[in-house]
Amino acid sequence: MMLLVRRTRGAEKLGARLRTRRYAFLAALLGLAVLALGLASGCGKQQQPASSQSAAAAITRGGVMKYASQETVNIDPAVAATGPDYQFIALVYDKLIDVDQKMKMHPRLAVSWTTTDGKTWTFKLREGVVFHDGKPFTADDVIYTYNRLKDPDVGSNQVDVFANIDSMQAVDDHTLVIKLKKVTPEFPLNLTAPQTQILEKGVKNPSDKAIGTGPFMVDSWDPQVQAVMKANPNYWEKGADGKPLPYLGEIDVIYSPELAGQVEACRSGQLDFVGGLSYELGATVTGAAGTKILTVPSNLHYDIHMNCKQGASKDPRVRLALRLGTDTVTMAKVLRPGGLAEAGNGTLVGPTYPYYLNQKPPYDPVKAKQLLAEAGYANGVDVTLQVQNAYGVPAIGTMWQEQMKKIGVNVHLQVVPQDVYYGDGPNNWLDCEYGITDWGPRPSALMYWQLSYMTNAPWSGSKWSDAEFDSVCNQIATTVDEAKRNDLYRKAQEILIDRQPDIIPYFETSVCVVNENLNGVYLAPDWSQTTFTTAWMAQ
Repeated sequence: MMLLVRRTRGAEKLGARLRTRRYAFLAALLGLAVLALGLASGCGKQQQPASSQSAAAAITRGGVMKYASQETVNIDPAVAATGPDYQFIALVYDKLIDVDQKMKMHPRLAVSWTTTDGKTWTFKLREGVVFHDGKPFTADDVIYTYNRLKDPDVGSNQVDVFANIDSMQAVDDHTLVIKLKKVTPEFPLNLTAPQTQILEKGVKNPSDKAIGTGPFMVDSWDPQVQAVMKANPNYWEKGADGKPLPYLGEIDVIYSPELAGQVEACRSGQLDFVGGLSYELGATVTGAAGTKILTVPSNLHYDIHMNCKQGASKDPRVRLALRLGTDTVTMAKVLRPGGLAEAGNGTLVGPTYPYYLNQKPPYDPVKAKQLLAEAGYANGVDVTLQVQNAYGVPAIGTMWQEQMKKIGVNVHLQVVPQDVYYGDGPNNWLDCEYGITDWGPRPSALMYWQLSYMTNAPWSGSKWSDAEFDSVCNQIATTVDEAKRNDLYRKAQEILIDRQPDIIPYFETSVCVVNENLNGVYLAPDWSQTTFTTAWMAQ
């Protein structure tokens, strides 16, 4: 099978095709209008896990599900950073707490968490849970995991968040008390980040040995070919039939860099699941024999970040000009039609959050030109945009390039493989002048800001620093009253809209295609963290 060939480096065919099409793909989208109606309505419904006795009777246990993924880079949860990384660890590990599609917290390895002051937290842990090697899960495993996240030498992007932990005490095997250095009312939300998957105490190098409590166990793994995951026979969660989940007997992860090839393989029955489809690819399989489309609203978005420390974007007038020259409404309609995206209005806070500022996205190319002239660029300016060759990113770069021409900005696209974009070489995502970075959903907007916007944030592509914004974020982190905290969230958004370190084109509704025989898939708000515990294959 072609997908099993060892992955080669270089640009994907889909990305190359999109880069040359520019606005020509508008005509193609018109031809897919009928299919778009299917994507936006009945064909795009979320499957729900079976729960009734009648549904349980229909479930078939066992079977092999095959899905494709770009290459997994980091299987150590602490340093996982990409969708393929998250896909791998979501199958192998569990977190204390997780969130559902509405960003509400739900218990996983922790059955409850309480506090009286927002500073001392008591967690009751689930009993009877064992790791894949048979060792029992206890509070000591949580302490070990969180101490690694605190350790700067480990290199997790969560180090600043977990530095707030003052002490951790295992009262007994299933009771953990965590004392924080400062009041943090949203602390449990921090424990839902993908990097917080619980390790077994004493596993020195999770990059070599993946042992968790999750629904699947690693049987074999070649990081450039495939991973084979076997069902964990001792998983703690029960299915609708009263027996341990998962229903599937095995998941095979096939590593393939080309999303279009993955979709075609699903159409032909070689694969059972492909996630993160562009609109065009989703439309090609809508209504296709042997497949089904699943969707889930999310805060997944792409961030066009402008380096505030170099080049023209050092000038805030230039940054505002680029934002005012970006027509996010048209971007959303063209690149994710059929209601599959919400246009970005100037911040990375999307409509899934209760404190979302539902304002019309600003678009004023005339004002943009005026600002560029005031900044000394009346005759135009050249900028270089790093574009990772993954998912629909090249299409965003191409469309932004066209929009910038209208205000006198010449955008030079440099399309690079995803592992180069997120690598350590020159002009990577943290060092380039301009870049397009993908961000999965977070239960709290503060998590994004602590990672990317606050001064000296570890994942700051913009290198932006604003004392007022830092102050508001610090208040959010310590304000116990939810109404007051939401007001502060809105104030932070106003600062971002006014000062514009980044441009958010739109927030996606995720689109996935599955084999018609695959049932019971409950997509996570970040589809790449879907665990497939309730998925089952019809025979």
